[in-house]
Amino acid sequence: QRLEIMRLCFEQVSSLIRNSPAVEYDEYGNKIKVPDSTRLQLYGYYKCATAVDEDDIPVASKRPSFLDPVGRAKFDAWVECRKVCEENMGLAMEKYVEIAAAQNHTLVGRKCEEIYQDAMENIRNLAQSSQDSSFGVVKETSGRVHAAEKTFIGKNEAFESDEVSLLREEKTDIKNKQM
Repeated sequence: QRLEIMRLCFEQVSSLIRNSPAVEYDEYGNKIKVPDSTRLQLYGYYKCATAVDEDDIPVASKRPSFLDPVGRAKFDAWVECRKVCEENMGLAMEKYVEIAAAQNHTLVGRKCEEIYQDAMENIRNLAQSSQDSSFGVVKETSGRVHAAEKTFIGKNEAFESDEVSLLREEKTDIKNKQM
């Protein structure tokens, strides 16, 4: 569920960024611009988060030539972000949102920060609710152990599978935590 919350947050933030003007102005009419290095990081993490097939993986032979410095910088940013995320789309989404939220000197950045804070609050609430419901786990685990015992031990009294052993340990650990 944490990944789902982060995915929704990523979609909101990326949509906001795509649909915002390239340049913002402060109350005095001065340009507010996000540094190119930050924009390249956002590009790289966006590409990592939205990569779905083999064609979406940066390959050294596809690197643009030195005659295309913008394309080359974007490609290099994508490769760098891919090194950080490897193939973890959730991490790429989270990094993208964190970088966008850190740009709170812009109006779009402040909106991104609000979206990110809401998502983190939802994740904290989710973690808290899962801790609160941990008392129901012993009963569920007990049933799984009992069913596994019938399946494996009922056929041969001396045989106990690794799964049964692990479930017994899990049941004992949960009981000890509740005491």
